[in-house]
Amino acid sequence: MSYRLLWWNLAMLGVGMGLVMTPMTPAVMSAVPRARAGMASATTKAAREIGGVFGIALLGAIVTHWFTADLSTALRGFALPAAAKGQIVALASHGGQAVVTALPPGVNAQAPHTAIDNAFVSGMRVSLIVAGAALPCGSAIAGLLMRGGVPTVEVVPTMAQDQRARVNGSGNSAGVRRLYSA
Repeated sequence: MSYRLLWWNLAMLGVGMGLVMTPMTPAVMSAVPRARAGMASATTKAAREIGGVFGIALLGAIVTHWFTADLSTALRGFALPAAAKGQIVALASHGGQAVVTALPPGVNAQAPHTAIDNAFVSGMRVSLIVAGAALPCGSAIAGLLMRGGVPTVEVVPTMAQDQRARVNGSGNSAGVRRLYSA
């Protein structure tokens, strides 16, 4: 497997995030009254950040697990001592560039690097499949949790208008203020 098989997944991820994240805040802001705009904006941003943190942590754990498992499997075919194989996996799974130092003298360094590259792409592929499967599930949950309809409008006299009406003795307010119920 090569990076050529992975780039289009990452491009689709970027386009999808751009298409969703950009209109999300205006959509949320238009669904709440002005009095709650700050709360809605903060909630949207906090949910986005928390989702990003947990999503990256989960997908990173998936990549690391599959990377380590695939690399260990690939290294079984190499004529290397078990200690060297374990050191290669440990160094590679922690981002170590010094994998060559774990190789015994006389071993071609290109073969382990190819195995590392293939294991990484395999781990990324699995994590993207998991993320792709989570998308319709999250969409369905969001659809179920969303409240339908537009907020209702209740017409209530403002305090100043109500006081003027009492002073004038009319008992009838000339102007009104709109309150939105959530």
